[in-house]
Amino acid sequence: MDKLPSEISMKIFHFLDHQNLATAQQVCRNWKVLASDNNLWCNLFKERWGEGHAAFYAPFDHKSWKDVYEVQDRCDRVGL
Repeated sequence: MDKLPSEISMKIFHFLDHQNLATAQQVCRNWKVLASDNNLWCNLFKERWGEGHAAFYAPFDHKSWKDVYEVQDRCDRVGL
């Protein structure tokens, strides 16, 4: 996996859903960093909940879009 350029990995990661992206983070340290990219998680959030929710729930206080995504997903599953 070390020979695969980061740009190619990122292009591939843009096709993944949140579950597969979370799994990709477990492959190696490099993929953990790449798959935690804020833009990836922002796009996933916008695809799932829309631009309006993204503007309302935009991360603050050192949170990432991945953190915001996980909280919103948990709320949807639990029913909050």
